[in-house]
Amino acid sequence: MRKTVKITTLCMAVALTATTAFSAASCASTETLVKDGKTINVKLNSAGYGTDYIYAMQEKFEAAYADEGYKLNIFTPKASFTGEQMLQDIATGTGADVYIGAGITQSLLENSTYANTIADVTELVAKKKPIGFDGEESGEKTIAQILSENNYGYTCLQNTDGSYYAIPWTMGIRGLAVNTAVLDEYELEIPKTSKEFFHCYEVLMTEGVQNNNYPITHIASSNNYPVSFTSGWLAQYEGLEWYEKFFTFQNADGTKLSKEEAVETFNADGVQIMLENMYRALDPNCGSPGSKTQGVEKAQANLMKGVCAFMMNGDWLLQETYYNSSDEQRENISFVNVPVISELGVKLFGAGTAYNKTEEECETILRAIIDEVDANKSLAEIKTAVDSKLSVNIAETDIQTVADARGYTYTETVQSGIYISARSEVKDIAALFLRMCASTEGGRLIASKTLSSNPFALGYETNRYEFVNQSRAITNNRYFKGLRPEASGYRASIDPNFINTLPYTGLYVNLKIVEENVTIYRMENDGSYTKTGDLTAYATAAQAMRKANYDDAKNNYNDKW
Repeated sequence: MRKTVKITTLCMAVALTATTAFSAASCASTETLVKDGKTINVKLNSAGYGTDYIYAMQEKFEAAYADEGYKLNIFTPKASFTGEQMLQDIATGTGADVYIGAGITQSLLENSTYANTIADVTELVAKKKPIGFDGEESGEKTIAQILSENNYGYTCLQNTDGSYYAIPWTMGIRGLAVNTAVLDEYELEIPKTSKEFFHCYEVLMTEGVQNNNYPITHIASSNNYPVSFTSGWLAQYEGLEWYEKFFTFQNADGTKLSKEEAVETFNADGVQIMLENMYRALDPNCGSPGSKTQGVEKAQANLMKGVCAFMMNGDWLLQETYYNSSDEQRENISFVNVPVISELGVKLFGAGTAYNKTEEECETILRAIIDEVDANKSLAEIKTAVDSKLSVNIAETDIQTVADARGYTYTETVQSGIYISARSEVKDIAALFLRMCASTEGGRLIASKTLSSNPFALGYETNRYEFVNQSRAITNNRYFKGLRPEASGYRASIDPNFINTLPYTGLYVNLKIVEENVTIYRMENDGSYTKTGDLTAYATAAQAMRKANYDDAKNNYNDKW
């Protein structure tokens, strides 16, 4: 028998309409529903990773099920079709069967308006094996088992009871996009610590700005690209257990914090340290001209053209800019995880610790460990290499802390699911498509078309672009662990929007910092910049923001607790 994976549809097939006659090769899209009992109507967002992947998957799926006549009817993708708009479309029952999401947060899904509009895919998909391009089940593990081994650090596309409401189609990691040509021009290296990151700032503010080479570019309005840094630096300094507690207001055993304990999380040293570094990173005079008002397209163009060295971005950058950049520009772009916050080195190895090292020595040890972590070595191998190189005796537990910090990565997997509408009349056929997307073949095809990482790819061929290879190296590293991108658990019910409390995935922090215009530089008439202050300006601003957020939580959580 050609295929072992077959289903019997609940609806009688009717004659195919003209709408289903589109071929995948033509990348045809439609605005017309097809209800023939054999066709999956698909709606998706077009921003970020593009749409080539869906048409490639359409071709594979329809070929595998040619005998059965199963097809995909893909509605015209729209960049604006994201988040709550997509959920509203599902809730109103417009007839689509499958939605490929972007920006669908867990807090939105917990809203009673949408709670029952998405199908439970635990039995349909998660507890079953993937399906290869030949239509056969593939591998020995179920999709749920594969996802559980991907080290997200939080439950991925699952309800609190462990059931699945979607499967991911991308890992959606964020970090630091780097124009290596700009760094090379000033003999700078890609930074691996925050101290190295800000050294690049210092050099470019001194030597680069007159040549139109700025440290960074960022985006105005509500863009949350800096979330990778706000989240990353918090987790790096305080650790994952504290980070999870901060985002859930719950202990590891699920018990909720008291109001006093929850409010006190805002007083953690890591919050102050993160804010100080964010004020420095988003100093308005360090951003390329227009950073306070520009949109994402302009900001990304500045990075690609070398107007700046850095942009806080995601692994979708290369695909999103592909048709608006030259091949030479794309070859100059790399992608790395958030630099490890240098204060962690001082915390582990500095004065008052068993090592009692100077800040400079702490930075040297921190960087040496990170180099070995990036080489994907075991803890024992890292210890041997670092101890030998620096003539030190670093405890393996401290090496583990640094390795964990290097691996913490903000990932939008939980916001990037493939959903089946609860109203779909072809759920069984839609489930076959989801299971094919979750195969090794499906994961690799989607990754190749999106130029990104995929949770099901299980290894990649070397790509011609360093950006792609480096972004995949992050998720392939043994220390990779995805960071929760939003509130969940008890905190989601107390403060679901995070409008006035840290960190709302970076949105409030990002906007507030830029609005405050805290800078230690003054622009001169010749276009150069003079340093007019020191780092205490950032520390003072950070302290004020932390206190404001602490007070807000203390005063406003009373009625909610």
